[in-house]
Amino acid sequence: MTDLVERYIAATAQELPRAQRQDITNELRETMLDDVEAKVDQGLTRAQAEEEVVTAMGDPIRLAAKYSGRQLTLIDSRLYPAWRRILVTVLWITIPIVAIATGASSALGGTSVWSAIGQALMVAFMSAIQIAFWITLVFALIQRFAKPNHDDSELGDMGQDWTPADLPEPISPKQGLGDLAAEIVASIIGIAFLIYQASWLTVDGIKTPILNPEVTWWLVLMIITLAASAALAIWIGTKQDLQPVHARWNLYLAIIAVVPTVYLALSNQLLNPAFVDHFTWLDSNLQTVNILIAIGVVVAWGYDVIEKTIKASRRQV
Repeated sequence: MTDLVERYIAATAQELPRAQRQDITNELRETMLDDVEAKVDQGLTRAQAEEEVVTAMGDPIRLAAKYSGRQLTLIDSRLYPAWRRILVTVLWITIPIVAIATGASSALGGTSVWSAIGQALMVAFMSAIQIAFWITLVFALIQRFAKPNHDDSELGDMGQDWTPADLPEPISPKQGLGDLAAEIVASIIGIAFLIYQASWLTVDGIKTPILNPEVTWWLVLMIITLAASAALAIWIGTKQDLQPVHARWNLYLAIIAVVPTVYLALSNQLLNPAFVDHFTWLDSNLQTVNILIAIGVVVAWGYDVIEKTIKASRRQV
């Protein structure tokens, strides 16, 4: 399998329903490789043959729609792939930023935890609607005012014919041993911190935990979750392949870790009051510190979830 053909098949497979993916990609692989061999027999180099075959197949989004019977009717077929790519990219970048910024701003303003979360979700939802509306409107206007029966030069890069250069860079589903080792070490360090943080600090001759001793249930939950995360990394390592089931379990662990941690942080229940009172600067900036902790937890686990989900979704078939 050549790199260019493999990238094309991967891009097409990503757009297909999972139930159809195996059969269609097998058929597509056989057809493309036969076409490449035929062009090589005609005197082309293999690189030239691959380029011609992939170019002739066209945009993988359109090809996947043809195979699966989906209609690309929201926007003209010339613009639909570009519209979709731009919309998805903008939403992935802006919505998390808007949600975190809104929640943090509300919390700093003295709003309750649940109100801050509610406002963040509402603003994120409304922002997504606005983004989708305006991007769609722009494309609709481009489609409406571009002259018919004219070449696509007026549409710029969006309306030009698809080329192999537009293929996304391949994302390997395999997890490197270094990444897996780092995840295991991070889990071990996290467990060690949760266990030994109760004996690190002495205030007036008394051992003072950093974390609130009244949330023992959370400490136990986090230790179990981190241990499960390390076990998941070992599981992925034994398979040498990041599969959808791994991504799902990683998501479940992230939810278990993030939701109670963010709640405790934003409600000022995560840090031990005795520990906070020992540091004047921390006592006067407790809310800000807790918000930063919540954001850090969301970003750290969220990045890991997104990375594994994307790799698993682009797993070769």
